[in-house]
Amino acid sequence: MDNDFFIPNYIEITGGNPTDGTINISGAKNEILGAMAACVLTDEVLTLTNVPYISDVLDMGRVLMNLGVDVQYSPKRGILRLHADKITSNSLSKEAGKFRASYYLWGPLLARFMHTGEFKSLHVEIPGGCGKKEAGEGKDKQEKSSKDARGIDYHVNLLKLVLSADIRDYGGQIDFLLPEKKIPAGGHGVTYTTLQVSHGATFHWMLTASVLNQLSKMYNASCEPEIPALLQKLNGMGANLRGMGFTALHSRGHDGLLHGGTFRVMPDRLEAGSYACLAFATGGKLRLNNADANTCRPWLNFLKEMSGNKNITIDGGSIHFDFSARPKFAGRVLQCSPYPGKETDMQQILVPPLSLATGESYISDPVSTWRDQQLPQMRQFGIDCESEKIEKEDMPYSITNGLLEILVRPSQIRRADTTGSDLRGTFGIIECGAMADGLSRVDRPNNAFRGYPNLLMNLQKLGIRVTASGDGEFLPALPMLKKQTVR
Repeated sequence: MDNDFFIPNYIEITGGNPTDGTINISGAKNEILGAMAACVLTDEVLTLTNVPYISDVLDMGRVLMNLGVDVQYSPKRGILRLHADKITSNSLSKEAGKFRASYYLWGPLLARFMHTGEFKSLHVEIPGGCGKKEAGEGKDKQEKSSKDARGIDYHVNLLKLVLSADIRDYGGQIDFLLPEKKIPAGGHGVTYTTLQVSHGATFHWMLTASVLNQLSKMYNASCEPEIPALLQKLNGMGANLRGMGFTALHSRGHDGLLHGGTFRVMPDRLEAGSYACLAFATGGKLRLNNADANTCRPWLNFLKEMSGNKNITIDGGSIHFDFSARPKFAGRVLQCSPYPGKETDMQQILVPPLSLATGESYISDPVSTWRDQQLPQMRQFGIDCESEKIEKEDMPYSITNGLLEILVRPSQIRRADTTGSDLRGTFGIIECGAMADGLSRVDRPNNAFRGYPNLLMNLQKLGIRVTASGDGEFLPALPMLKKQTVR
């Protein structure tokens, strides 16, 4: 099991020391799974570089292997080779139910089948991830299966509208059936949109529309940096997508499957922001290499407001932080909104730093109203915080799913034994452990390993004393990449 990916049952953190060290930022979690899904749009080899070594990549790799894709991976070199010469199954394996982004495969597989005739339908498990509770049994489970709080209905509706797929919902499982009559080539396809801006729905639409031989359009598209990064890769494979960086996208379509190629995954702006917040919270120093300051602007500007511009310097692909003489700062208002606004992904990680302010801080998040799962665990560390959810029904003129409001007061941090929550929330809990004097324990930290490559090693590099339990889960390694030159 030397090459297997180990996820410990718990980790222990001896906190109270400031960070001091260098981290190399990995490829973006929020891009890699969409880029991996693009492999089914071609029967040629797709090679990705700067691939992060995270559990989601391994899970997606196994899903692709079960579909018949040749998968080869070198975690040390960060190179992933995918070859979908032929799809041999029209059923996504159970691993697909472990992580939400497995829905990126739904549209591309069905669109591929329209060209290849390999299958006429697709069977999927409703994906989970992010530590959310599973749907209940019976009728409740069926109702929730295609209408998840985070927008599974966007993806189901996309396939109904764009591909005219027939939907058979069995509660926790769905069959998508292609229409008997082929979608006519040329002309104007349907226009797809979502009520809320959705990164996942935008990825899914781009992947699906890339091989439809007609003019397709999407409005209210996400502008997050990973969107143009994937768009460029798809166009490099032969797609004809336009509107990069705008909320309106269109595709002129492509007659047949795309080509292969070699593409680099962009740096992870959220991994960079997480370690920057950790340095701020512990009053430490940090150098981030392979970081793109331009894509980090929202959280970077917020940290500058809290600490002063003199503590942060940008040097090419590196960002330097020195919070060792961090001044006192007043409470802040953090208003989350779609990019280029303040990221909802970062608000959970900003709660511990905001607890160091001299006054109250206020967080308003209309994007992800479930992002308060970690607060009960943070309160065990002494963070004085409370949250309130305003339901959509109480906001009659709003197009959001509601509103999450969080109040963070000045706090005294202490050691605690806690439990991990969702991906970003678990990093925020680890952050609390690094701030507190003494030994803290975090049970079930597994979600953090979905998005933070080399997590324990990176914490140790920064001087954070962290150890992992000897018992846990081993994820099987993907087939090793054969020696070859990647250009």
